[in-house]
Amino acid sequence: YHISTEKMNSNEIKGKHVLFISELPDKIMNSELQDFFAEYKDYILMMQIEYNQKPNDIFNARKPKATIIFKTHEKAEEARNKLNMRRLKGKALNIMWHERDNSIRYNNKANIFVKGISLNANPRDIYELFSKYGEIISCKICEDEDGNLLGYGYINYYNLESAENAIANLNKNKFMDSELEVEHFQKKNERLQV
Repeated sequence: YHISTEKMNSNEIKGKHVLFISELPDKIMNSELQDFFAEYKDYILMMQIEYNQKPNDIFNARKPKATIIFKTHEKAEEARNKLNMRRLKGKALNIMWHERDNSIRYNNKANIFVKGISLNANPRDIYELFSKYGEIISCKICEDEDGNLLGYGYINYYNLESAENAIANLNKNKFMDSELEVEHFQKKNERLQV
């Protein structure tokens, strides 16, 4: 399948079945991302990695990201469900739908904060645990540069009911060797007003 590092314009991706990865390992190579999605190669129209635009500016450094266009929605969904939060070069990949409306991703009402995640957990296990309560927009289990878990993360659902079910069922419950704390995410300015 074709891999391009050139920018695609929005007309090229309209009506397609597109996945987005927000943070890739720093020195990711095209072949490594190809290998990660190898079982779907016959269903991928295009894969594009966007590298950091300012590699010498440590204050504005951003992780590479990727856009992957599938031939069908079904195969894109299958790849997203099967590969989400699996590791590539030691980093758990957060695979999302490419949303034309970014406000969906930043809707705080269905966004939850999780702490008390076991440092022995696998990010994929956390993703599967929270997936039981509804479709997840984005799952970020925080790690250091070496891929070690930091004990907290963020799960953003498509609807409020899923978030509330996850909180009701998982808060104060033990997962592996640690008790989870699961609550609605609050921005810093919202926490300070309490």
